[in-house]
Amino acid sequence: MAEIVSVSLPSGLVKEVSRMQKRLQFRNRSELFRASLEALNAENEEVDELKGNVSGVLSAMHEEPNEPQVVKLRHEFHDIVITAMHHEFKRACVELFLLEGPADRVKEMYYAYKRHPKTKYVRLLAES
Repeated sequence: MAEIVSVSLPSGLVKEVSRMQKRLQFRNRSELFRASLEALNAENEEVDELKGNVSGVLSAMHEEPNEPQVVKLRHEFHDIVITAMHHEFKRACVELFLLEGPADRVKEMYYAYKRHPKTKYVRLLAES
């Protein structure tokens, strides 16, 4: 049985949802939201299944190149970061991290970037 859930979105995001709906040919917004939430859930389940020692790559794109909280995050996980690369584009920055360490620590870093309000994109490719 389906439940109706109300969501408040900024007008710019509503316009983007409409563009995505048309571009991806979803019949309505509900289908788009369902597919998006299922994809997010699948991604998080994959991360949650990591155990033991993990090797991988974390990529993150965020706003504001010198945003203090993002810089703080970068340093907070120095114990699992083998190599870090930063590149500044015109409107965003990209961080690439080669990681190795306990799965719980890698998950903690992934979710810290995922939660950060300035982060636009986060992906983790890892194996344990």
